[in-house]
Amino acid sequence: MIKDELYNIYGIISFRLVNDIRMPMLLNRINPEYKYFKSSSKCINHFDIVVGELEDNTSNIELSCGKLSWSVGINNYFEKKEFRVSANKLGLRSKFAFTALKNLYVRSILMDQLLDLDSALVHSAAFSVNGKTVILAGRPGVFKTSILMDAIRCNGASFIGEENCLLSRNKVYPFPLNIDSISYKIENYKDENASGKLQKMKLGMHLLKKNTNYKNLELSDPLDIDAVFYLEKGDVFNVKPVPLEEILPSLVENELLELSMPPTHTLSGIKYNYFKETLINHDENFIANFENKLKQVFVDNFNGKKCYKVISPKKYKVSITQEILETINNINL
Repeated sequence: MIKDELYNIYGIISFRLVNDIRMPMLLNRINPEYKYFKSSSKCINHFDIVVGELEDNTSNIELSCGKLSWSVGINNYFEKKEFRVSANKLGLRSKFAFTALKNLYVRSILMDQLLDLDSALVHSAAFSVNGKTVILAGRPGVFKTSILMDAIRCNGASFIGEENCLLSRNKVYPFPLNIDSISYKIENYKDENASGKLQKMKLGMHLLKKNTNYKNLELSDPLDIDAVFYLEKGDVFNVKPVPLEEILPSLVENELLELSMPPTHTLSGIKYNYFKETLINHDENFIANFENKLKQVFVDNFNGKKCYKVISPKKYKVSITQEILETINNINL
């Protein structure tokens, strides 16, 4: 009972999710995360993620997160670009193992493969407003999404990305990961955080409806980048212009920390996939090569752009977005 799903990202890279589990599975058709990129054709730069039994060889690695465990097979990853995942112990999730595991490595492998194409995913929010295109990068909890939501809601910004944007060909490309979720949050949330369990449940029910009406979202075209903001947590809100060299190490570290973190993990229950450690086991120079290639992509795309360092306070206020928008409006192109 092999079924697959094909996704093509702007003809730059494509991937296929293959269900090779030999028994009926629940929720197989649910995949709101990457639905925007669903396609019937693949491109030259392509990889497969196969969920099912692993080949019998010594390169298989068993991994665990809490009480959940799974295995990966990387024997064919470097030659055939095929990454295999197999469920070991998933508890109740074993009834929908394909759905639980199929997105576990997508972002990690995308990032690894894109760097060889002089491209990269950036863990960031991004939007275009008043003719200016900006990227807000930083660790979780610095209000990137809240700023994005208010920029769209109150200032008519065009959406580029909530959790990620794509850098390629000297442009930033929209990366609407789980586009239903951000559309719903803009319409129903005060900021990016749910007010309680009921609001989270309502969001989950909305996603199950497979809604495709993004009436409050205007998706941007691929655009030239005007400014990069790197946000860090602090006590007093502050925005200051800095040279790219000052935020470049933080930009690289941000992506290195994200490399083994699936962007959504509600269905899998797995918050860390050990992709970084798995590849280090195969190539001890993996981290050094990753950092060097990523740094070059950032330099190629951000050199000559306006760069800012932002200190985010402990609580979000709309005034934070207003001040950042004022900074954007004062950028001279």
